[in-house]
Amino acid sequence: MLLDMQKRLDKFIKGFDDDSIDHVYERMCTGRKIFVNPIVPTSQMRIEKWMEKHKGGENTFGEATEFKTLRGEYVRSKSEKILADYFFTNQIPYQYEPRFELDDYRSKYPDFVLYNVRKRKTIYWEHLGKVDDASYVIRNMSKLMDYEKNGLILGDNLIVTMETLERPLDIRIVEEKVRLFLV
Repeated sequence: MLLDMQKRLDKFIKGFDDDSIDHVYERMCTGRKIFVNPIVPTSQMRIEKWMEKHKGGENTFGEATEFKTLRGEYVRSKSEKILADYFFTNQIPYQYEPRFELDDYRSKYPDFVLYNVRKRKTIYWEHLGKVDDASYVIRNMSKLMDYEKNGLILGDNLIVTMETLERPLDIRIVEEKVRLFLV
């Protein structure tokens, strides 16, 4: 009996459209939407609110000017462009270089903050592009330790990718991390 119930629940969950309530509002004509205030905010409303809360472009350390993303922003490296373009083309809400306030009032600027729409969860993404440079690694390990002390836990709400000159960013790893944490 319990196994039968579990099978029915699994079938229901598999076929359930998380966005079905959103579609009722989104399919309304503009004139009707003016008079309707959704009881539950739509995914788009939640994304807009999240984007307002998580401002990008907060890093004051030099301007990122060399690499322009599909979204029209400038990032500091080719790999950050690859990541930003991947998020953009896969419709993953993100901001580049948001401010992350530490408990001791210092600020850090992770490369990306992303929003898992389905789980309604904020995830930070740090790309370490020079892990073959010892001083870079030491500086960034310290940053990762600061993140951990302040609630960003690797594999939960913090994702890290890395590369060296000999081993560039592997898009398959990016795709797998996105699949695991963001969809």
